[in-house]
Amino acid sequence: MTPARTALLLLPLLLCGCAGLFVDLPVREPYPLPLSLSRAELLRAWGPPRAIRREGDAEIWRYRSEHRRWVGVTPVVVVPLPLELPLAHERVEVRFADSGDVTATQTAIRGTRAFCTLFGGPCSDVPGCGWGRSRG
Repeated sequence: MTPARTALLLLPLLLCGCAGLFVDLPVREPYPLPLSLSRAELLRAWGPPRAIRREGDAEIWRYRSEHRRWVGVTPVVVVPLPLELPLAHERVEVRFADSGDVTATQTAIRGTRAFCTLFGGPCSDVPGCGWGRSRG
C-alpha cells in the first residue's frame, strides 16, 4: 500500500467525528427579584421601562436589552455552519399586582444542543451521543 493511501485511511482517526445541531431560541422563564421591590426602587435601579401596560389587576413594566441576540440553528458536521440571524432582544417584564405582589418573567435566548461523536476528541471526552444546554 502506498503512503498516500495509508494517510487517507488514517485521516478519519484525526477528526473528532462530530455531528450535531445547536438551536438558539427565545425562552420565557421566571426572573428572580427581591421580595419587597417597589416601583420607585425599580425605576431607580433600572431606569424608565420601555413600555407600561395595564393587564387585568396588574401594571406590567417591560424592559428590553438594546443589543439584538442571534437566534436560529447551527448544524455541525466537523465544521459548524451557522444559520442564525440577529433578530431577538432579551426582555424582562415586571408585574405589579394591585394586591402588592411583584413577579417578573424574562425572555432570554437559550441554546440546546444535540451531538454524536465517533472517536471522542474536541467534541467529547468519550465517544457517544448526547444533548443538553449550550450557549446562553
